[in-house]
Amino acid sequence: MLSFLKAGQKLTIILLILTFAAITADAQKTMRPQPVWWFGEPGALNFNYYRGTTQMLNNNVTVPTAFHKGRGVKPYASILVEYRPKKVLGAMLNVAFDNRGGKFNGVDAPCNCPANLSTNMGYVAIEPSLRIAPFSNAFYIFAGPSISFNISRSFTYLQQKQTDVHDDWSDVRRTIFSG
Repeated sequence: MLSFLKAGQKLTIILLILTFAAITADAQKTMRPQPVWWFGEPGALNFNYYRGTTQMLNNNVTVPTAFHKGRGVKPYASILVEYRPKKVLGAMLNVAFDNRGGKFNGVDAPCNCPANLSTNMGYVAIEPSLRIAPFSNAFYIFAGPSISFNISRSFTYLQQKQTDVHDDWSDVRRTIFSG
């Protein structure tokens, strides 16, 4: 579109457009009442890191070589409801799917065969919070408890020259309380 113009001319035109857009965008301010109820869909990524010794996966599966470290990136998605009757004080309720899965670093089994372990740990989290906006503007702080219910605790163990194992972890807490 602007291929016949020199770089300096293009830059001048772009700066003029941005200047006039900023002037006209700020020209009309409408004051409207803020709603009391707010709704949203937050989403994020969980960066999960594992450490320690993992060798007994459940009552039926104990692997020959222990896994020590791992990591994974899994989704976090939720539905958020906020109640803001005042500018400073409010309440929030977040109901989320929280996946904490990942893959452990590979190890060599005694047969000199590579072995891999991956996990899929999923939770439904309920997080009520108190919302405080100390300066009565968009900045706010929230705090409250969180209760998470385990809905998925599967693992996959792969070892060369062995049958693949797809099963569930044992000794996983079904409910987690945090804050």
